[in-house]
Amino acid sequence: MDVQRLLLLLTSLLLVLTGPPALATAESEPAEVQLVLEVTSGETDDALGARLEATRNGAPASGLTVSFERSGPEEESDRAMATTDSSGVASWSFMVAGEGPFEVTATVTDPAGNRVGAAGPVEARAYPPTSCRCTPISPWLKGVAAANGDDRLVVWYQPGGIARLIRRDDTGRREWVRRGPLDANGRRSFRVRDHNDRRPTTYQVVVVRPDGVRTLTRRVTVR
Repeated sequence: MDVQRLLLLLTSLLLVLTGPPALATAESEPAEVQLVLEVTSGETDDALGARLEATRNGAPASGLTVSFERSGPEEESDRAMATTDSSGVASWSFMVAGEGPFEVTATVTDPAGNRVGAAGPVEARAYPPTSCRCTPISPWLKGVAAANGDDRLVVWYQPGGIARLIRRDDTGRREWVRRGPLDANGRRSFRVRDHNDRRPTTYQVVVVRPDGVRTLTRRVTVR
């Protein structure tokens, strides 16, 4: 028997004993997630917002945790967390007390806590209110609910006064929750951690002017 026929015989015998070779497989890495972050500019008395859209292979990436962070204007900072919905979108609504540019970044993690990616910083700007350039005759109050459940409120009146924030519950019971001086522009912002399962909460502010006169804002309901 020649050498070539012997090699063919041995190869056939080896295939019978071991079977055909298995297919080579490799566990593929998770598809890369594409992140798009949008931030709105607006007036300081308006609710501004950040919107992050996450997609994977062109399809919405839901269930991701998004950590938003805002820096500016000046020394202001804020942060919140949200989860992408079935459309792959997570949103954050916030208020800016000062005027000027600010930046928002978003860091994204999966349900296991692994980092998926980040977007930003995206720069936007807070402008002074256009509805009134003068000092208001009566104190003015505006509120908005943030994505993390906090209530954000801004009061605007004459500079130099002291603002005292009142919270009213469903029964009408009144509670003093915050106080602080109005700045040189007559503004004061408050952030209240509200543990009420996002039920509507009513707020009001008493402003004590430098001359000692007390005045009350209208009531504002934050949902």
